[in-house]
Amino acid sequence: MRDWEIPDGAGLSQGERLTLAQIETALADDREFSARMRAVARTGAPSGAAGTPPPGPGPHVARAHPTEGRHVAEPAYLVERRRRRDRWLPLAVLLLALASVLVAVLGIRTSDRIPLWCFAVLWPLTMFQAYRLLRRTVRGRRSRGRGGSSTWR
Repeated sequence: MRDWEIPDGAGLSQGERLTLAQIETALADDREFSARMRAVARTGAPSGAAGTPPPGPGPHVARAHPTEGRHVAEPAYLVERRRRRDRWLPLAVLLLALASVLVAVLGIRTSDRIPLWCFAVLWPLTMFQAYRLLRRTVRGRRSRGRGGSSTWR
């Protein structure tokens, strides 16, 4: 059992000390918890803490959390998957815009309802994807000022 030094003369009762000793014993017997605490003592950063993936096989890449600015360890395969997925957004916006313009021109020239309804479906999708691309670009420029990378990979 440990002697806890608590300021202002506040102390623990005998029952509280016994409960605390039981908790410490249970935590000391937990191998996964002990490994995490050793990792924290070694690196100063929690491994598998709330908001981060649990420790596992494979290399991890530190990535800044988009809203809180904290670094989150993320498996390298997820980072690579996101990079590959993000490459498609500019191409998707371009293709949607071309298809929207083509269908709109076709609908206007022929005065047929089907191409106009296709345009009515395609145009909001195009605008939504263009908004996502613009938002990603602006966010990338903000983070580039803080040492981030470009979003046009």
